[in-house]
Formats: sequence, structure tokens, C-alpha cells
Amino acid sequence: MDENLAGKNKDKSVKVDNSSSSTEKKPVRENEDASKKKTSPRLNTEENLARKADNCEPENTKNSTRINEENDKKDSIDEEKCEKRDSTSIDDNLAADKKEDKNEEENLAEAIKRINKRLDTVDSLASDIKSIKEDIKGIRETDIKKIKDDIAGLMVGVDFAQDQAQEADAKAERNTLKINDLENQIAQIRSDLHKSQSENIKLKEHVIRIEAQDRRNNLIIDGIQETEGENCLQTVYKVMHEKLELENPKDIKIDRCHRLGNGKKPRPMIFKVHHFTDRERIWGARRKLKDTSLWLREDFPIEIVKRRQILDPVRKAAVSQGKRAFLTYDKLILDGTSYTVDSTHALPQNLKPEEVATKRGKGITAFFSRSSPLSNFSPCSFTDKDGKKFSSTEQYYQHAKATYNDDQTTANLIMKTDDPAECKRLGDTVQIVDTRKWKAKCLDIMYDGCLAKFKQNAKCGSFLKSTKNDVLVEASPKDSFWGVGLNISHKDIMTPTSWKGFNHLGKILKRVRDEIS
Repeated sequence: MDENLAGKNKDKSVKVDNSSSSTEKKPVRENEDASKKKTSPRLNTEENLARKADNCEPENTKNSTRINEENDKKDSIDEEKCEKRDSTSIDDNLAADKKEDKNEEENLAEAIKRINKRLDTVDSLASDIKSIKEDIKGIRETDIKKIKDDIAGLMVGVDFAQDQAQEADAKAERNTLKINDLENQIAQIRSDLHKSQSENIKLKEHVIRIEAQDRRNNLIIDGIQETEGENCLQTVYKVMHEKLELENPKDIKIDRCHRLGNGKKPRPMIFKVHHFTDRERIWGARRKLKDTSLWLREDFPIEIVKRRQILDPVRKAAVSQGKRAFLTYDKLILDGTSYTVDSTHALPQNLKPEEVATKRGKGITAFFSRSSPLSNFSPCSFTDKDGKKFSSTEQYYQHAKATYNDDQTTANLIMKTDDPAECKRLGDTVQIVDTRKWKAKCLDIMYDGCLAKFKQNAKCGSFLKSTKNDVLVEASPKDSFWGVGLNISHKDIMTPTSWKGFNHLGKILKRVRDEIS
């Protein structure tokens, strides 16, 4: 690097010398030219004078002398101008050379500065390298040995970890096999459980059929007033003679007769006819009770009763449309086609249970029975704010009623049954602590239950929205608080001025409809 710099300085020195010599030579040439210029005018003048002297007369000598003097004076002025011009040119050249020398010096200084800066960087790196070398030298052999020992220990740990990992992989593989085996066992158990459930359902249906067959000779009479010390058998014979107008009723053998349950009075009276033909004779005369306070019905297991409650309104609607329809056990026979509660979706649209249980017209939608999605008895699963699950709004309401009135025993019983009718029966046994407060609270409870039901169940919610802006009416003939006190088939059910109840359920459902729409 220093050699290159010296070379550059040498070149610079040579360049400056050449410039100097060049500058020194310029005045010599210019002086020579000036000499020539100085002598040239004089020679020309003398030649002219000689020519004139040869041609002119003597009397012109005086004029010739004057002319010579003027020429000498003129030559002197021209010489001064040339000298002055040569001096100015030399000064300009010298100034330009000095400026060029200054620029080259500045460039050289800048280059030297950059070189020095790079040299400083090199010195710094050299210092760092020296420091690193010293640090490396400072590591003792004992430290190197310790590092080697540590590495050896780590290698042992790595080998151990690898062994553990291999063992873990082996265990994982064994566990995977066990899990697969367990999953296969679970799948088999589920299959067996499904099969068992199917068989259980079939077995249960078989038991229901056997029980129904055992009850086939039983008949039930509702509406017979109870009297103290009454004779049930004599009462039945009296009804057969006076109401059913049967001849020689006492010729019909009755095996047993008694009241049903311990519920609300008057309780139904059930009797078993010894011969099935006599039972059919009595059953055939039931239409003669049409305009009385009594009615006759068949005795079925509770499962069949629930199914018939869904199918019977369909039967009545079909008959009103001129169709041939009747029930046999838990089946509806409609124009020769058999339907069960599981196949009601195949019924004509106007005979589907939800439509039969609903009456529309004049801006009013009336409903009744568990077949209607609007009814509290309609099966519909939902949960409350606390996560408790309910099977119907009737169960929700009756459970809240028992809880509000500090009857936890009844509340627990209500949660053990999915039958809305049983929930209502249990709820009716609750003693109201404060009637005024309960009447105000029960409306809020019913609203909360209905809102949860219709919000959480798309089918129910869709049915409620389909009523649009209709007035909603619960057509319950025996309930003037929640309903209007009229049956859905009553001629005045679509006439609000004829209603005999507050219709609180209908008003609550309208609020719920507004909330979910």
C-alpha cells in the first residue's frame, strides 16, 4: 500500500516538474515572437523610406525625418503592449497551474484519509484477533478436559434418553393395540346394546299386547257421582239398565267392579265383564250416553292410552270429513290404511296431528292437546338457565310451582316422570303458600319455560312463527285461567266475545313469538 502511494507521489512530482519547465519555456518563445514583431515594423518603414528617398526630391527630407520619429514612437507603444500582453498570459497560466496543483493535492489528501481510515479498521481487527488468541491461550488443559468429560456425560444421557424413548415407543405401540382392542370391544358392546334395546322394545311391546289382551274385557265409566257406602256392582247394573237401555243387564256376569285411584272425585269406575260377547254388547250401546254426563271407554295400558290420545283427534277429524276411520288398540285405520304414532307424518297434511289439534281462521289460531306444538303437554326437550333438562313446558311449570312453594318432595317426583298429565296431577297437590304472589309469579315462570322451549327447538319455533299475527288461544274447556274455557270444536271458539277465560297461555305465546321472530 505504501509503495503504491510512493509511486503516485513520484508521478505527481514528475508532473509538476514538467509543468514548471513548460511554464518557463513559454516566455522565451513569446519574446522571440515579440522581437520579430518589434523589428518588422521598423524594417518595413525603412524600406518604405528608402523607396520614397529614391523617388522623392530633397525638399522632402524634413517630412521623412518626422515620419521616422512617429514610426519609432509607434513601435515603442506596440512593444509595450506586447510585453504587457505576454506578462498577462504568463500570469493566467501560472494561476491555472496552481489551481490544478491544489485540486490534485486535495484529492491526494482525501485518498490518504480514506487509506488511514481503512488502516484503523485493520488495526482494530488485528487487536480483536490478538485478544481472541489470548483468550484461547487462556483456556487451560483442565478446562478442556472438563468440557470433554461434560460432553461424555451428555452422550451417556443421550444414550439413556434414546433407550427410554425406544421403551416408550414400545409401550405406546402396546397401548395402541390395547386401545384398538378396547374400541373393538366397545363397538361390539354398542352393537349388543343396540340389539338388546331393540329386543327390549319388542319384549316391552309384547308385554303391552299381553296386558292389553288381559284388559280386553274391562270397561270404564266416567262421571258417576260417588256416594258413601255405594255398591259399585249395583251402580253399574243401574247404568246398563237406565242409561244404556240393555235388557236383562243382570244376566251379564261381572267379575269385579271398583273405583280407580285416589285422585280427584268423582273417580272413574272400572268393571270386568266375564264374557267378551257381553262386553261387546255393552260397548255397542255406548252412543246412548251422548247427551248425558257419563261416558264409556275401554281399558288399555298407559302406553296405548298415550298413543290413542294422539291418534283419536285425527280419527274424529277424518270422520268429520266423511272418511272411514276407527281405532284398534294403538292403530288408526283410515280408509283401509293403518297408521301408528310413528307414521303420522305420512297422513294427509290436513289430518296430521299438529294440524288437527290447531284451528285457524278470522285472525285466530286455537290449539289444544299434546299433538299441538303450542300446547304445554306437547313433548319437547329443552334446558333452563341452570342447565336442568325438561321434557315439556308442563313439567317445567309444575316443577317450578312445587319449588317456589317449598315442596321439594313433589318437585322431585315431577322430575321422575315424562308424562305431562302426571306432572299436572302432581302439581295440583302442591299447597300454595301465598296465592296472590303465586298468581303474579306463575306468569313469569310460564313465559321463561315457553321461551326456552321455542328458542331451543326449531320445529316448535317454526310452527309458532307460522301463526304470524294471529291471536293465539288455548281451547281448554276446563281451564279458564290459561285458556278460554271452550273446546276447540266449540262453535264460539273463534268469537272472542264468547270466551269464558283469561287465555294467559295464548298471551304469553304471543310475547314469545314476538321475541323469537
